[in-house]
Amino acid sequence: MARVFGGVEGGGTHSKAVLLAADGKILAETEGPSTNHWLVGVDKCVEAINDMVQRAKQEAGLDPDTPLYSLGMSLSGAEQKEAINTLLAELKQRFPALSRHYFITTDTFGAIATTSDRGGIVLISGTGSNCKLVNADGSSQGCGGWGHIMGDEGSAFWVSHLAVKTVFDAVDNLATPPHDITHVQKAMEEYFQVRGFTEVLASVAASGPFAGRFRGYRLLTLRQSSALGGAGLGARDAGASVPLDYAANASVFYQHTFPGDQ
Repeated sequence: MARVFGGVEGGGTHSKAVLLAADGKILAETEGPSTNHWLVGVDKCVEAINDMVQRAKQEAGLDPDTPLYSLGMSLSGAEQKEAINTLLAELKQRFPALSRHYFITTDTFGAIATTSDRGGIVLISGTGSNCKLVNADGSSQGCGGWGHIMGDEGSAFWVSHLAVKTVFDAVDNLATPPHDITHVQKAMEEYFQVRGFTEVLASVAASGPFAGRFRGYRLLTLRQSSALGGAGLGARDAGASVPLDYAANASVFYQHTFPGDQ
């Protein structure tokens, strides 16, 4: 049987799975619920992953009992080695027919691997938020990604929490809102079904050790799920390779060239 490679993009609200042929062709895609183990627990996380991948096998006309060659997963919240090892152990024990090889990394690495094999900077703003610089040699530096209690600035949770807090502070006369809260308050009341609430890059690139090293940058949005990047990383970790069409996987919405490099 020809090798088939799987990838999973695991979000805090929604997740996706994808199957790739050895030539990089997408065979099947499926969707599922949150696979952030900190939010839903290890059991529900691995069950959702297995369900998405098995449905993808069926959609691609594959035997569900034949393991994939590799399954690469880019999961939100997959930062700690101990937690990753727990997820891997559960997947192998409970679902032996899922895959022969496994690889788990964070959603940031998966997003970059979907668009390039030379690294880059990714900014995720979904249910949570995270930012990561990944160099071509695999080294990285991050900012954020601490979860909704400690941070996640710019995320959907952060925006919603700030909006709700602004309304409550205005209702309690604790602070004067910077803008009219009528629309937000009405949306809150309708959602909860209540009436009232009582019930600078250019200069850096030209200076010091960075001089001449950066010619510019491009900002991209993904056109394909970062499950593709997960599949590629999983294949590489298993000693194989899957070609990805980076140009087709993302769209450039802004491009800047530093002075002197036009």
